[in-house]
Amino acid sequence: MSDDPSTRSLTASFSTTQACCRTEQQRFLFQLQYSATRKDRVLILVFSIFLGGLGIDRFVVGNIGLGLLRLLTGGICGILWVIDRFLIMGRVDEVNRRKAH
Repeated sequence: MSDDPSTRSLTASFSTTQACCRTEQQRFLFQLQYSATRKDRVLILVFSIFLGGLGIDRFVVGNIGLGLLRLLTGGICGILWVIDRFLIMGRVDEVNRRKAH
């Protein structure tokens, strides 16, 4: 019975359907996990504008060393705070790309 062409066709169709469902499941699980851990660019920019002198934005994106430096020195008298307002969005994108891979 396994040599019947209709049975082989049905089995191949079932395998394709299973693979498609697995792929859809994997995509859904990836999107669910990624959306739970990704950083929001706008939220980090708001942190940078209002709390950037304390280095809070760098702590949120995982730059503990730079966050501590900015916390202890006041952002080196505000210089790093001004510079970081332009760089933080790129850093957030980099963190999100790394989490996606």
